[in-house]
Amino acid sequence: MAQYTYDQIKQIVAQNGGLPPGMVPTTPPGPPGQQQQFTGTVTIDIGKYQDEVLALSFSEESDQTFDAEVRAVAADPSADVQLGIDSSGKNTYIPDAAGGSIFLNSDRVIINSKEDYSMLFGEKGVAIASPNQVNIDAGKSVTLFGHEQVFIGVPNKGEEFDVDTNKSRDPGKSVGHPTPDELYEPLPLGLKLINFLEDLIVTIENSEIAGPLGNGVFQPSSLAEFELLKTRLPELISNYGYIDGLSHETVDQKRLSTVLAAKEKAKDYVPPRTLTGTVTGTLGGSPPGAPGPPPNPVTNPLAEIPGFYDTPASPIYGDALS
Repeated sequence: MAQYTYDQIKQIVAQNGGLPPGMVPTTPPGPPGQQQQFTGTVTIDIGKYQDEVLALSFSEESDQTFDAEVRAVAADPSADVQLGIDSSGKNTYIPDAAGGSIFLNSDRVIINSKEDYSMLFGEKGVAIASPNQVNIDAGKSVTLFGHEQVFIGVPNKGEEFDVDTNKSRDPGKSVGHPTPDELYEPLPLGLKLINFLEDLIVTIENSEIAGPLGNGVFQPSSLAEFELLKTRLPELISNYGYIDGLSHETVDQKRLSTVLAAKEKAKDYVPPRTLTGTVTGTLGGSPPGAPGPPPNPVTNPLAEIPGFYDTPASPIYGDALS
C-alpha cells in the first residue's frame, strides 16, 4: 500500500474535495469486538491418518473352534441281551447254572421301608423304565451321579439318524455357518457363564474404536443400556438346579501367557491433536469488488469562522480575513 505525507494528503483533499476511492479500503473492518464471517473451503488431507488406522493389528488374534470329546460306543452285547427283555417286552433271560431270577409281576407293586433307606443295587447296572412317565421325587434334594459322566437324554431321542458327527467347525468360515452337530454337548457352568458375560459387557463398554481423526467411544445413553443388560445377568442362573462345578475344561495357560505378552507390546493408535491444510475463501461483510464507503471529506477546522468558504475555488483555509 502507498504511503502519503500529511502535506500530500492536504493537497489531494484540496484538489478532489476528499480522499479518492483508490485511497479508501473497499471492505472496512467491522466494529470493535465484532467477529467477521469467513466464507470458503478448508482442504485437509487425512489419508496418512486413515492408513495408520488400517494398519492396526493384533498378532495373536485368532478364530478358535471347540469340539466335544464324547463318542458313542455300541453296547456289546446289545441292551436287549443285557437286560434279558426284547423290544416287545418279552423275557429272554436265560440264567447260567449258578444263577436265577426273581420276577415280581402284579397290577400294582409298592416297595416301602418304614424306618430306613430303600436301596436298589445291580452289579452290572440298574434299569428303570416305563412306556409312560418316570418320576423321582424327594422331600429335600435329588442327586444324580456318574463316576465318569452324566448324560441327559439320548441322541435324536433314540431314533436312527444320518448325521456326520465327525465334522468339526472350520474357523476360516463365516461366523454365520452353524456348528456341526455332536451326539452330546457339555453343559455350561452358570457362574462362569455370567461372569464371562459381565466381563464381556465391561470390555465393550470400555472399548475404543480407532478413527483417523479421533477414537470413538460409546455415548452415555449406550453405556446406560449396557448397564441395564448387566442387571439381567442374575436371572440366567437357577437357584434350584445345580451341576458339578469342578469337573470342567480349563484355560489353556500357554495360550493365555502368549496373548497377555502380546497385549503388553501392542501399540494403540494415537489420533492427531492438530490438523494442517489449505484454506481458500473471503473474509468480511462485503463481497469481492463491492464499492467501499463514499469518500470521507476533510472538514477545515476554520469552517465555523465567518467569511470562510469551502469550495473548490477557494483557498485551502478560506478567504483571507480583513
